Amino acid sequence: MSRISFFYDRPSVYKVTLKALERREFTIIEADESKGLIKAASKGKILKPTINIELQIKTIANNQTALDIHSKIKKTWLTPDGFEAKAESKFINTLYKCFENI
Repeated sequence: MSRISFFYDRPSVYKVTLKALERREFTIIEADESKGLIKAASKGKILKPTINIELQIKTIANNQTALDIHSKIKKTWLTPDGFEAKAESKFINTLYKCFENI
């Protein structure tokens, strides 16, 4: 689990998070802007397992928002150790890149 704080309002973080998931080729399973909840999954491939990710967006202050990231991997016998952490890290890097374009 990771927690990231942003100096943006909650709707902006929500929109950018959806954009980052799209760039990482995640499929959106559930998205509820009023609750600040997004559930998504990556497409599994032969050497790349499926990753389920749940994102919770919470308002901390007037113009500050927190993003909680929970990810789970459907591990296969070919999955290398630390794959889940690397996938989460790649998503976070993509998220930061998407914020640069606001």
